[in-house]
Amino acid sequence: YRRPIVKSSFFALVFISAFVILFLREKQTIARPVAVSENNVSTRPGSKSQVTLPDGTTVILNADSKLTYPDNFLGETREVSLEGEAYFNVTHNKKKPFIIHTKAMDIKVLGTVFNVKAYPQESTSEATLIKGSIEVTLTSHSNEKIMLKPSEKITVSNLPLLKKQNEKPKMGINAE
Repeated sequence: YRRPIVKSSFFALVFISAFVILFLREKQTIARPVAVSENNVSTRPGSKSQVTLPDGTTVILNADSKLTYPDNFLGETREVSLEGEAYFNVTHNKKKPFIIHTKAMDIKVLGTVFNVKAYPQESTSEATLIKGSIEVTLTSHSNEKIMLKPSEKITVSNLPLLKKQNEKPKMGINAE
């Protein structure tokens, strides 16, 4: 009379253990980060290059510039890095903002046309908005957002500034 209970308890324990192990193993597989390979496009002095990104965004890379972007835009944003100068025609996607990272600023857009000039050897970086709107965040003041409207340009110093704590960086916003 005790053997069937022990036998069924044993089989129940084995079944539950197997289910728990398979469930936890499946969760671990889902939680692993996906490796994303990066593409680097560079131009030589005196040349230009046009690139179409995985989302359809068109980038014209100016002379002596470098653009880094992933094979696929996974996650909630589309992010690229720029050294030098590039003209962007960003594919509209309200749910996945497009972000350009430079040494001096980050530029967030939903779908627009603009130019970014961020050569590391120059004293300033700039973003000029042609159409749409962009949100600029200075790397030195990441809690402040600056919105640009068409025909506006922001110029930011690349040089380390001797400043007091909490002093705002020197920058200019011009309508051209």
